[in-house]
Amino acid sequence: MFLVVATCALVTTLVPGMAERRATAALPPARDDAPNVLLIVLDTVRADALELEGSGANSRTPNLHRLARQGFVFRQAHSTSPWTLPSHASLLTFRLPRELSTGWHAALDDKYPTIAEWMRDRGYRTGAFVGNTRYCSKETGLDRGFGHFSDYQISVGNFLLATAWGRYLTTDSSLMLSWGCCDVVGRRTAASVHGDFLRWMDGDTTRPYFALVNLFDAHDPYVAPECFRRVSPANDQQRWLLRHWWISDKCALTDEQVEFEKTCYEDCVASIDYQIGKLLDQLRRRDRIENTLVIVTADHGEYMGFHHMLLKGNYMYDPLIRVPLIIKWPAGERAGEVCRELVSNIDIAPTLCRAAGCAPGARMGGLDLRSLQRGRDRVFAEHRQGREVIVRSRNRKLIIAEPGH
Repeated sequence: MFLVVATCALVTTLVPGMAERRATAALPPARDDAPNVLLIVLDTVRADALELEGSGANSRTPNLHRLARQGFVFRQAHSTSPWTLPSHASLLTFRLPRELSTGWHAALDDKYPTIAEWMRDRGYRTGAFVGNTRYCSKETGLDRGFGHFSDYQISVGNFLLATAWGRYLTTDSSLMLSWGCCDVVGRRTAASVHGDFLRWMDGDTTRPYFALVNLFDAHDPYVAPECFRRVSPANDQQRWLLRHWWISDKCALTDEQVEFEKTCYEDCVASIDYQIGKLLDQLRRRDRIENTLVIVTADHGEYMGFHHMLLKGNYMYDPLIRVPLIIKWPAGERAGEVCRELVSNIDIAPTLCRAAGCAPGARMGGLDLRSLQRGRDRVFAEHRQGREVIVRSRNRKLIIAEPGH
């Protein structure tokens, strides 16, 4: 088994690496003052899960609190979708979900250009490093424009998941629970994603880079590393609930069970904050932070009992579509400012494009968040190809859904 894994790892590293080096050599020259761009997307993290206000002394997320003091914080940022794939697709293409091809079983097509393609054509190295291998992998179409795309890892766990017996042992039986394992096998952690990114970044320092980093650690099952756990499952019932939260009977849950899951979720967010702090420290040690535009946002949130609902992907109240957004500009520009205007995740790509020194053009649209004085009059989010829509203004919100949804 070890020999097979090692051989596959060698082949999957060397062959794409040679193609990437050839593609990088063929890139046009970038601007001399072009900043690096690091876009971090937290999977399933609602806006209020990050504690960014106050002194930060007792913050659950002290590293993001510090980044917020160094950057520009948007308190009313909204996603265009309540689930992962269309939200990422909107983020990369600056288009609303109804304009895109994405769905539960449909990938992003090539109808609209992506920000990765724009940056590549301006001389940027482009790389994506994703933890969510179900809805952010190459098969989803999100890889377009990225010269380097890191999703599936060669591991024993993933080899098991590639076989029927392996899937049964790791997902469909009580064996894992009997061993005390509540997490999914093969989950890609923030530490793994960040390690791949840093190795890629170090591989070529002659060009600016655009990197997308997707972190999956706060997605259910909410199993944080032990050092971040304020609570741990104390019995078989809690272990089953933690591992099978998605399929559990939500109508039968007690308030204590919901609170247990919420605490576990917050512990996962705290662990992500720690890993982001380590990543930013590594950039400082490499002297790569001052000329790097850092954006931290999320694809969508999580209900956790709000409106008596749980999980995501159903309706679109604030905990699901209001997301964190922090932008740290190079050289400390707009540091410490807070914006309470309405903005959308489709405003991020045009902002990055302008920061890279290229006019986005009429087809891209969107606000320039760098010079923002007044936000949007309204923001939109959609689900099920436009059959559910939310329109939000500064003081009103309208949710429209087809009967039965």
